[in-house]
Amino acid sequence: MTRPMLRLSPLAHCLCLALLASSVQAQTRSHSPREIGEIIDAALQAVVPPEKLLTRRTVADRGIQFDFHRTLTAFGLADDSDVRANLGLTRAMTEGSAALLEGCDQLGMEACERLGQSVYVYLTPISVSDSAAAVSVHVLWATHFPKRSFLSGSFTEVFLTRSGAGPWKFLRTGRYLIS
Repeated sequence: MTRPMLRLSPLAHCLCLALLASSVQAQTRSHSPREIGEIIDAALQAVVPPEKLLTRRTVADRGIQFDFHRTLTAFGLADDSDVRANLGLTRAMTEGSAALLEGCDQLGMEACERLGQSVYVYLTPISVSDSAAAVSVHVLWATHFPKRSFLSGSFTEVFLTRSGAGPWKFLRTGRYLIS
C-alpha cells in the first residue's frame, strides 16, 4: 500500500521554503560580540535583576559568577580577551565556571563552599536571527543553613527583539523551570 503524497499549494510551498531558509540563515549568521553582549545584558536584566531575591538575599548581595567560556562558546564566539572586551556588558560580574558547583547538591549533604553565596549564571542560544533572539538563562545558587547547604537552580527561556541594527530589547519570558 502506498501512502498518498502531501500536496502543498504554491503559496504554502514558498512559505515552507522561506521558513527553512530563514531558519538556516538564523543558525549560520555570526553575530558580533557587541550584539551578543546586548543579548546577555537584556536576558540577565529580565531573569536576574540586581533586586531579585534568591532565598532571602538579592542578586546584588550575592554577586554573579558568570560563565563567560560556556556562554561565548555556545554562541559560537572564541573566548578570548578581545571578544570579552568588545561585549560591552553593563552588569558587574566575575568569572565563573561549572567548577563552582563541585561540592554542591540538592539534598544539602555538601557544604557548597566554592559557590558560597554567589549566583552561577550562563546563557545558551535557542535561536538568534537579525531581529529576534531566544536564549536559555541558567541560574544556580546555594541556600545555606547552619548545618546544610542546598543547591537551587532555574532555567528560563527569554525572548528578545530589535529593529534594524538597534539594541536588543526584552520581549517576554517563556518556559521557566526551578529545582
